[in-house]
Amino acid sequence: MKPLFIIGILSFVFSCGKVIPRNDKMMHLSEKERILKYRIKSIYVYSIYPGEKAERQQASFYDKKGNLTESYYDQFKQRNLFFYNDREKLIKMILFVGKSCPDTTIYYYNNSGSFIAKGYHSIEKYDSTGKELEEDNDWGKVSFKYDKKGNLLLREDSISSDSYRYDTDGHLVEEVNTIGGVDLSSGKQVYKYDRLGNNIEIDSYDPEFSEQWHLTNMSVRTYNEVGQLGSIRNLDSNKKVKQYSCYSYDNNGNDYVWFYYNNQGGLLSEKVYLYEYYKN
Repeated sequence: MKPLFIIGILSFVFSCGKVIPRNDKMMHLSEKERILKYRIKSIYVYSIYPGEKAERQQASFYDKKGNLTESYYDQFKQRNLFFYNDREKLIKMILFVGKSCPDTTIYYYNNSGSFIAKGYHSIEKYDSTGKELEEDNDWGKVSFKYDKKGNLLLREDSISSDSYRYDTDGHLVEEVNTIGGVDLSSGKQVYKYDRLGNNIEIDSYDPEFSEQWHLTNMSVRTYNEVGQLGSIRNLDSNKKVKQYSCYSYDNNGNDYVWFYYNNQGGLLSEKVYLYEYYKN
């Protein structure tokens, strides 16, 4: 895809958070269901910086069954290949980074549906719903605990742990990080929601600056009329805008373009999503 073509597309982008009305239930589809429903073949993500040519950041490719088969992350020179069995279960993933030797992960399933992922650097155990239960990697063992609803309550290794708290509707409302057994030594995040369940605010705290809690960052989000993310404002401890991002979508509910601004409103970069579709 030529950069000039991409720049030409930008003259038709929508306003912040705008969406073309749809008559389906796009917002209730999973990522794979969306890929399959609209027969998406590939997705390309480009970044455009003022005065510079478009630069590809990422590319993803899917088969006709909606399975991700290949992905690229240009910035890290990373390529991933994915292989599936006849039941569309992932059985192998190969990771290439630069010119280093590829890292292969093999997935083993039992009759209950739970599985084990064995790679060169780690062994991971999952239950039948895909929740990770245990991990043994080069840095040690990691364990995970969930509530009866399947929400992650605790991630713990030999050095640190992350604990999570939810409201009665199952929304994550608090995340606490612990290092070396000292509670909150690396920070805390509090999540707030509107009456529709949209995450409208994330407050981040860091106690290292003082013995008392100090708000060090706030992320405020808005949504469009169908519940898609419209904008994100990142605020400092004085609630002044540090960065601002604006999102728009195409008529299939796909990310179309987002704009990233600094605190003076100057455009830092633009990100464009381009799609290819299967014809039949």
